[in-house]
Amino acid sequence: MIIVDESGSITRNENPWNRYFIISVIETQEPKNVIRYFRKAKENYIKHHHGKCKNMDITKEIKGSSMSCKMKSYIFSELRNHTDITFNYIIIDNWNLKPQLYEDPERCFNFIIQKYFSRLRGRKSDVVDILIDERNCTVKSVNSLSMYLRIALCLEKDIFKDISSCLYGNSKASDLIQVADLFANCLERACRSQALGQTNSGNIRSINITQTNHNMYFPYQYNEISFFS
Repeated sequence: MIIVDESGSITRNENPWNRYFIISVIETQEPKNVIRYFRKAKENYIKHHHGKCKNMDITKEIKGSSMSCKMKSYIFSELRNHTDITFNYIIIDNWNLKPQLYEDPERCFNFIIQKYFSRLRGRKSDVVDILIDERNCTVKSVNSLSMYLRIALCLEKDIFKDISSCLYGNSKASDLIQVADLFANCLERACRSQALGQTNSGNIRSINITQTNHNMYFPYQYNEISFFS
C-alpha cells in the first residue's frame, strides 16, 4: 500500500513562503502493524511527557503542527525500528516549473506522481493500492489519477503489475494518512525555513530519522535543499 499526502500548493506566487509544494509518499505491506506502532508511539510519548502534552488526546487525531520535533522524531524512530514502512518525498519547486504546469494543478500532480513512480524499477510483480488524503486540493479525481497511472505505469512502462485501487481517505479515521500528514508537515517546515534563509534543525533531524531513499526534487537542477537525498 502506498499512502500519499500533500502540503502547500502549485502556485505562481513568488513569495519564498510558497516556493515548495510537498508530496509525502509512504509505503507498507503491513498496514496494520504500522497503525499499531503509530498508536503505541503516540501513547508512550504522551505518557512520559505529560506536562508538555497535556492538551493532546490520544483518542483523536493529533496534527503534526501540534507535535514537537522530539515527538515526531520518536514516532518516526519507532516506526522505522518496528515496521516495514518506507518514507519518501517529492519536492516541487514552484519557482522553476514550466508555465503550462501551473495552468492545471491536477494534471501537474498526476504527471509528477507518474514521473516519480517511473523511477522505481524491479516492481513488476506488485499490485498496488494507493490511499490519498481526501483534503488534498490538487487531486480532484482519484478515478482519473488511477486511470492515468494504470496506463502510464502498468501498460506503457511496465513498472507495476496493476493498480488495484486508488482511494480517498479521511485523516481523522485513518492512522496511515496521519503518518503521511506528519511526514509532510516535517518536510514543509524544513523546506520553508530554507526558502526563508532560516535553519530548522529539529525537523531536519526528524526527516533524517526516516532514512528516506527514493526522493525526487522537481525540477532537479534547481535543488537548493540541504537535506535532499
